[in-house]
Amino acid sequence: MRGSPRHRLATLLGELTANGSFGASCRAPVDDLAIEVNGVGLLKLPVSASQALELRLLARPARYGRGEDTVLDRRVRDTLGGCPQPGRD
Repeated sequence: MRGSPRHRLATLLGELTANGSFGASCRAPVDDLAIEVNGVGLLKLPVSASQALELRLLARPARYGRGEDTVLDRRVRDTLGGCPQPGRD
């Protein structure tokens, strides 16, 4: 098969005959869920105002992009991201 990888992939996908779709779901009691955050501890659901504040104080402005092109621009993305991890900026 010749052509660019994109063309080859498009050709292969075009030859598929199966629908290729499925779904799955699972229900569990909320008591089975455990979320632990370093610096905050185990979250209780619903999250209390005091734990929400602790999470907010640990969060940092969300960056966007990829690799060296990752930037912080609140005009584009004005939200908070995950808590900082040791050794990562």
